[in-house]
Amino acid sequence: MPKPIHDRGLLRPVDVSRLQSVFDEVCSRRNIVPETEEAREVALTLLALYEGGMTDKAMLISALAFRRPEQNSA
Repeated sequence: MPKPIHDRGLLRPVDVSRLQSVFDEVCSRRNIVPETEEAREVALTLLALYEGGMTDKAMLISALAFRRPEQNSA
């Protein structure tokens, strides 16, 4: 019998909902427009933290609140 989709390392609806909520909150706090490269970096970092085991919403928001993208010096 095949494994359920969430047992194969894919996100469940509850996971997606939590991640969306965190993403929206972080973008709002940092004044990030969701369709930008900076928002993409937030999303990738968020996914990495979540997949690494950090699933608490408050902890995710806190971790992302302090992370800033590297500034290009030119």
